[in-house]
Amino acid sequence: RAVKNMVSILLEKCFSRLTTQVVVSNSELKKGLKHKISGINYAVINNCIHKINDQKGALSENDLPSDYILCVSRFDPIKNIELLVNAFSKICIKFSNLKLLIIGDAVNKYEVEYYKKIMDLCNQLNLSENVIIKSKITNMMPYYKNARMLVSTSLGEGLPLSLIEGLYYETPIIASNVSGNKDVVNSKCAIL
Repeated sequence: RAVKNMVSILLEKCFSRLTTQVVVSNSELKKGLKHKISGINYAVINNCIHKINDQKGALSENDLPSDYILCVSRFDPIKNIELLVNAFSKICIKFSNLKLLIIGDAVNKYEVEYYKKIMDLCNQLNLSENVIIKSKITNMMPYYKNARMLVSTSLGEGLPLSLIEGLYYETPIIASNVSGNKDVVNSKCAIL
């Protein structure tokens, strides 16, 4: 990860000489200034979203687990789902009926491998009864509205749609304190 960040910063410094303006989010601007990527004009565009269309679906609230923590994420190592599963295993010691509901897809070989890694971790930690994984959900509203909380353990984000949806549905949020997440939530509406 450190090498990837260094390469990214080096590329940004090189490409910054080829342009007159760079479009960034607030946190990306701070990162660019911190690493002395200067001599260019930054245009800050704040992340935003329009009203979410509540979809009417056939899913009944009775089909949901009675008590669960929600994670909405694709299966990618940058999403750091193994941290969430490990933390959840400790929570289950005290709250054995609590479920972790992960909603996400694994569409390419890389994501499928990470999905298998998460499934293996769940089995190693004896969480097969407590961790539920779903995909292809078209009506997310009941999942957000009934969750005890929404958790994002991502190592980095662009525009974290799941956090925006969680805010919209007034789901309590715990999120990693990283770029993207910090653009959408702060200590007034979430735990970072």
